[in-house]
Amino acid sequence: MPRLVLHRVQIRASQLLPPAGFLVMAALCISVGQASDIPGDVTPPSSQYDANGIALRNFPQSCNGPFSIASILGDSLDTAMLTRDPGISLWQLSSTIHGSEMILQFHNTFGSFQPVPNNALIRGNPTGSGHVLARLFSVTISNAGQQPWSGFYFELQSTLGQPSDEDDSISFGEGDRVVGRVPTSMPFQLLSRESVVRDSLTFGRGLVFPGEASSFNFLISEDQTDDFFLIERPLTIPEPTTMSLCVTGLVVLFVIRNRRRRLGRL
Repeated sequence: MPRLVLHRVQIRASQLLPPAGFLVMAALCISVGQASDIPGDVTPPSSQYDANGIALRNFPQSCNGPFSIASILGDSLDTAMLTRDPGISLWQLSSTIHGSEMILQFHNTFGSFQPVPNNALIRGNPTGSGHVLARLFSVTISNAGQQPWSGFYFELQSTLGQPSDEDDSISFGEGDRVVGRVPTSMPFQLLSRESVVRDSLTFGRGLVFPGEASSFNFLISEDQTDDFFLIERPLTIPEPTTMSLCVTGLVVLFVIRNRRRRLGRL
């Protein structure tokens, strides 16, 4: 049985990840004209395999490992660390956010799709979700800013700046075949999910004060091996000054509206 290699990297924003070793595997590089988020909608092209279903030798370099963080966009002090757990089939992602948003760019595929490795932990999808490639993520995000967080927003994008829709290949496990598996969080108790015009998760009904951390668990699936982006955006509570201005504005609008009503009666 192949020996599982634990990959651990830590980088700061605006820093490219240097090679941390190379786990070479006969991975599938899937390139199809019409992709989809739904399991089973995308099948590997026959041109990638021989008659026995074995991947051809000259598969694209992007199919090699290891899966890693390529870059971070955000505050210069923001950090992120990605670790594959040696005992279970998930990735542990730890982030520290100082500003209003962090964007992580991920590089390479989750693992080998075909031929299927004997070691389940290095397969492209050991989760049972039915997607070509998928992994479970355990995410811990620390609040290094100055304001409490009242919620948290995640979004996946294949192309940065362009929302992911139902016709691309990336999603938060849309169509997961494991019954009852849904994204979870602590301390946030409320989840709103969007998968039509974009692939996003919005968590709410909780508080994370500066110096505290929040945790999340969710599935990420893809049917191609191109890079993808994960947007991490804390939802903050407005400052007292901002709240005061909002209240003052509402009072002024109420007074003007009542005055117009009185004048209309005269």
